[in-house]
Amino acid sequence: MLGFMRPWTLAFAFLTGCAITNPPGWEMRSEPPERIEATPWVPYGSAPVSWDLRGGDKILVDVQKGTVISGMGMYHADLRFKVAYASEPSASITCATEPAGPDVPRTRFGCWSAEGAAEPLTFWMAPGVDCPARHAAVTKTLTTPECWHGVLTLPDRTLQLRHGIMPSMGSPIGRVSWVSAKGDPLLVADIVVTLWIELFDPRGGPRVDQGLRRKLTLLTVALHWWEHASSD
Repeated sequence: MLGFMRPWTLAFAFLTGCAITNPPGWEMRSEPPERIEATPWVPYGSAPVSWDLRGGDKILVDVQKGTVISGMGMYHADLRFKVAYASEPSASITCATEPAGPDVPRTRFGCWSAEGAAEPLTFWMAPGVDCPARHAAVTKTLTTPECWHGVLTLPDRTLQLRHGIMPSMGSPIGRVSWVSAKGDPLLVADIVVTLWIELFDPRGGPRVDQGLRRKLTLLTVALHWWEHASSD
């Protein structure tokens, strides 16, 4: 089991007073959040595959592989999926566990845009860091905060992904922030709950243009699907 913090585990942490190291910008998040919810009555397996957005658009997850083996000291996730706005299906991004190929670093999870995309992007989780993704060795990943840091590369900038961490339990929690190269939080998200995601614009942070915010929202949905699916 990957060790992603489920809602009831997070509630237990609060009740028992366990310390949480929040991602950058968590205390600065604006209220109320933008909540995106799973589309009602759309069946799914490990995590929702259709999300309703304000204004009527949707984000759709097209699952191509969804195998997770867990138990008796064994753990392996073989996941591959595409995620896209319903209004822009040609601008989908592909995500996979342990991707491989030219210019792909060692990583246990990554996302990338289609070849020839107008605005190409790549996202790698802990690129080049020793973060085992299989079997009993994956427990090292759960107790190494750097294994939950990600790098998003866009044509004009590089951003960082940061997770909240519960050090005493050696586990990430579903609080994440997208951070600029200068360390400014750009978008904060709560992805703990299976059926909705909450997005927060940090108070006093730099203004994020709509195009970048759409990309970060799309990647946050991809991150949500991977973390929930690989925790089953």
